[in-house]
Amino acid sequence: MTDRPILFSAPMVRALLEGRKTQTRRILNPLPNRTIFFNPQTASKEQFQKPRYAVGDRLWVREACAIVGSVDPDFVLYRADGYEVECERHGFDKPFPPKSEARWRPSIHMPRWASRITLEVADVRVQRLQDISEEDAIAEGCSQELADEIMDSETLAVFAATHILCPEARGRILFETLWDEINGLSAWAKNPWVAAYTFDVINQNIDQIGAQS
Repeated sequence: MTDRPILFSAPMVRALLEGRKTQTRRILNPLPNRTIFFNPQTASKEQFQKPRYAVGDRLWVREACAIVGSVDPDFVLYRADGYEVECERHGFDKPFPPKSEARWRPSIHMPRWASRITLEVADVRVQRLQDISEEDAIAEGCSQELADEIMDSETLAVFAATHILCPEARGRILFETLWDEINGLSAWAKNPWVAAYTFDVINQNIDQIGAQS
């Protein structure tokens, strides 16, 4: 069992906190021909990197945040929750300090001690991206709430029209749309190999859960 960081955007952080997301997919990059990985799902040898995370690993979520104050530890504001909400949570006096005064950090620079979400990996599968099922797409957090939050009006209209034509694949259609939004046009069509991670969400800092056994 290993502790590792993992990055999520603000909408996905909210999905984690609300219990709407219990899976994530990460692309497996091709490696030179001399590097072989046995894929238990297809009982064949594939040439790509091994999944970064394994069953039993604990992943501490990195998200965009701001470090405020000069106490130990400093106050942490989480961008996913909204600036004013976070100021109220910490009991800051009004009027709140200007948002520009906060030392905002992108998710990659969040320190471990500031993380508030831990994921315990329960399952790892290797598959083609387009093999995702409707059930798994929903476990990825693909809901109408996510669509409303991430998509612009034009993309949302296209999704709604497609959903009407194929209601039984609502989550999967949304996942396909969001994948292209995040990874670029036609990223879904490339159908890369991915590692599909299923996890249990613990809304607690990894070091507060307890030492590894």
